[in-house]
Amino acid sequence: MSSTNKFPTVLITSCDGATGSSIANHLAKCDDRIHEVRMLCQNKDEAHAHLLSGSRNFKLCQVNPTDKDAIKQLMQGVDLVAIVPPARHNKFDVARTMLSCTIDAQVPNAILLSWCGTHAGESTAKTTQLAKFKDLEQAFMAADGIHNKVTVRANWFADNLTTYATLIVHNKSLPLPVGTSAKIAPLDSDVLGMALAKLMGMMLGDEKVTGGDSKMVDKVKNQTLTFTGATPMSGPDMARELGKAMGCEIAFKDVTLDQAKQVLCQTRPKLDESEIDALLETYTLWKDGIMDRTSDDLMQVLGIEHPKFDVSATRLKPLLFSFAGAQGETGGMAGQQKVMAQTEGVKTK
Repeated sequence: MSSTNKFPTVLITSCDGATGSSIANHLAKCDDRIHEVRMLCQNKDEAHAHLLSGSRNFKLCQVNPTDKDAIKQLMQGVDLVAIVPPARHNKFDVARTMLSCTIDAQVPNAILLSWCGTHAGESTAKTTQLAKFKDLEQAFMAADGIHNKVTVRANWFADNLTTYATLIVHNKSLPLPVGTSAKIAPLDSDVLGMALAKLMGMMLGDEKVTGGDSKMVDKVKNQTLTFTGATPMSGPDMARELGKAMGCEIAFKDVTLDQAKQVLCQTRPKLDESEIDALLETYTLWKDGIMDRTSDDLMQVLGIEHPKFDVSATRLKPLLFSFAGAQGETGGMAGQQKVMAQTEGVKTK
């Protein structure tokens, strides 16, 4: 622990987004065992974690991701940093800056959130994001000065389905460029937040997490963990389970990559181009059968049982209606529906 406090101080990057704020929300459930949680963001007004900023030991810190001096200052006295690449075009540059500052500030523990697709073989021209995540992982694991580090590879989020909220709610369809038989095991983002919060406690030797077993800390030290959903599913499988949760039939549409990109470009609020590219690359690997795998790291390392997809679909139901309403107000609905109207010849499953 830091020299002046009995309990640890942790820092989470990219709390503008859902993943960083989810980690903070789960840490809030054990805030009696944490001295302070510093939540970095680029814009306080847009930060998902702003509701926690009024809590006794949660501090929302707006910082320019290129201001190394300011970042290093915020890392002083920190026991663990969770590096979460932001959903922005410069996410890899930001992540590398955060890593550099973590080393310079002599933070002893760190977690890097990476992408499950990096388990694949050599990248191609279609998977440039994969190559960048691989490079980031290698730089992180080779970093001197960080005593205890863990890389977490997260699978495609079930929550990505909210991107298609308009088409799911209004058109009763789910368009994905993944074929009809290839499968993936969707990861629930809330489970990821819970897992990362628990992993942080394990790395810091929290006895309520480890049961007082110091060997549990060594179990994750310098390891790469993979978090996936419980069961691989095809696009039609997901459409079917979504339909059950929504109380209606949802048709799966196997669209082309170009059509998928057009739909994603019409999403409101607008997706960053790098996030669109990452989704399309994931769909390519998914269609090629490369993402058809599950990992038991959640259960074996953290004792967390990932819920079946129907549980995630039920949780997502109100979000889908909310996102569909927002899309209608901002013009995204008309744009996505126009794209899909041009795919009438696409076979429906």
